[in-house]
Parts: sequence; C-alpha cells; structure tokens
Amino acid sequence: LALMPGVRPEWFRTVQLDNAALLARRVYARRLDLFDSVWVRHGRDVRATIAAVRDAVLGAGEPFDAIRRITTRDR
Repeated sequence: LALMPGVRPEWFRTVQLDNAALLARRVYARRLDLFDSVWVRHGRDVRATIAAVRDAVLGAGEPFDAIRRITTRDR
C-alpha cells in the first residue's frame, strides 16, 4: 500500500486484483495533487484545465515535470 498512495485499503476488497487493475491505479492515481493545482489555478474550468495540461505535456519528456512547471509558473 505504501507504493500506492491515494488508494484506500477497501478498494482491494471490491475489485478483482490483476496486473491491469493494479497498474492502472499506480499510473493514473499518481500525483493527483498536481492536477488539482492546475484545476484551481485555471479557475476550476474544465476546458481551460484540459487545454493547459495538453499544452504543457505536448512534446514534454516527462509529463509530470511539465505539469509541475505549470503549477509553479507566474507565482
């Protein structure tokens, strides 16, 4: 569980555990705080948030670094 922050222990009792389920949670539940920051920074506007994320990661070597950069820009 230490490697899967943000995943409640109850989740393991409700899903079939296989590599696909575990990897999906490991990948897609990672660094949600960054996405929350982008969401707030763009006025909780879905379209603006998606556009900002899309533009930030386009051509980026490491997407999470690109997201981190847009959360700290212009502060």
